[in-house]
Amino acid sequence: MESPTRPAAAPSNDYSSITRATKLFALCAAVNSLNLGYDIGVNTGIAPLLEESMDLSETQVEIFIGSINLFAMVGSLASGYISDAYGRRGTFKVAAVGFVVGVLTMATAQSFAVLMLGRVLVGIGVGFGLAIDPLYIAELSPPEHRGRLVTWSEFSINVGILLGFSS
Repeated sequence: MESPTRPAAAPSNDYSSITRATKLFALCAAVNSLNLGYDIGVNTGIAPLLEESMDLSETQVEIFIGSINLFAMVGSLASGYISDAYGRRGTFKVAAVGFVVGVLTMATAQSFAVLMLGRVLVGIGVGFGLAIDPLYIAELSPPEHRGRLVTWSEFSINVGILLGFSS
């Protein structure tokens, strides 16, 4: 005898069933993803100034701009270990510290080597955030709203790019 199957519930189109705390936590996690977009936008515009003020070659500037993706990959690969050891919120803290220390290092850099050290720290911090943000949002979201809330992370990357180019 076959058991009747129930059709899957249609996703709700309103956000009223999502608690205020869930929205806030999802938004904070998504804002973490904004860092990558902002970095891309700001550093693309600053490339000519960086080349002139630090007397960098075109190749050095290209390495600086393009390396964020490489270092973010390293950060995202390492984020699983950090997340297992310290939890999602702990990983957010590690990401934030890496990002802030990296930005401060780049802002005070007097040489290409120090500038790249800051870029490594920013990239790893960004990679941690990009790997953990969607996971954290998915874990705290009600199943019927999970897909919608996880997209906030991707949306934030694009908002960051827009803010970076407009700053």
